[in-house]
Amino acid sequence: PRSVASEYAVFQGLNLAQDFTSNLRGILSTQKILQGIGVGRADVTAMAATMQMYLRDACSMLGGLLFGSLASGKFEGNIKRWRMFADAINDVAMTMDMVAPLFPT
Repeated sequence: PRSVASEYAVFQGLNLAQDFTSNLRGILSTQKILQGIGVGRADVTAMAATMQMYLRDACSMLGGLLFGSLASGKFEGNIKRWRMFADAINDVAMTMDMVAPLFPT
């Protein structure tokens, strides 16, 4: 529609590219996580791998809830800054997921 600024098409193109690369990084990240917890190795049981994945996801969800409850009052005034912060933190987390198998426990 004519009510939308012309820059919006550029924004949506860049947003689509970011979403695509984030999904690709997510796939690579999940692959590395599964390798890191031992999927495919004979000495690791399926239950051990499942529990490690469950604990990782549970900690992630709890951290998100805690952060949301503590910082939600600040979202309204700086929504663009918080969106950028969320994207940056997500990038850091995925990078950590991908390099985690390089540091076995």
